[in-house]
Amino acid sequence: MFVLPYGFDMPVEPPSRDARRVAATRAALGVPAGQRLVLSVGMLGPTLKRMDVLVEAVASMGPDRPYLVLLGQESSETPALAARARTLLGDGVRMATWPRERMADAYAAADTFVLMSLNEGFGLVYVEALAAGLPCVAHDNPNTRFIFGDHAYLGDTTSLPATAALIRLALGEEAGDQRRRARHAWARSHFGWDVLAPRYREMLLACAAGRRPQWDAQ
Repeated sequence: MFVLPYGFDMPVEPPSRDARRVAATRAALGVPAGQRLVLSVGMLGPTLKRMDVLVEAVASMGPDRPYLVLLGQESSETPALAARARTLLGDGVRMATWPRERMADAYAAADTFVLMSLNEGFGLVYVEALAAGLPCVAHDNPNTRFIFGDHAYLGDTTSLPATAALIRLALGEEAGDQRRRARHAWARSHFGWDVLAPRYREMLLACAAGRRPQWDAQ
């Protein structure tokens, strides 16, 4: 048995955070000017992505809390989540099903990305956010350590205080192009198709020949 991760088409450079592009996307999402933006992407409900817990964590951050944007597909759980979010955050939250072709704009407009899942089979949105250069917050487990390496804020997201503290750390990160480029470079070197395609080819050739792939032979 051997393991290969999903592959992604990634440009050599991280995506642009052009000020006009960011402003236009934030306006489309209803984010007030000057507000910090926390983004989460996934099924809009509590069961899989624990978005209800994220709402509670952001609400616990007090009057200086960031604006929360939840993007994803609706489910039977979405109305209850929306009601809970309005109760706790008022106008400080937006839930929407965002066009797939505009997700790059959403990542570019965010200040940090948070996914509250305790477990993921892989976590495509982790890599998308990482490739966009975003500081990310996620639950600490073998999967997230594999995906992020040292390029995320990992911790115990079953704890509201710990989650809020991680979000504050991510939002308080010193802005700079160097860390954004480092995250993009990590994502590209581990999950970019230009790196993984030769491994997939070798895997198929090895299976056809009844041998182990050369990169997995040690």
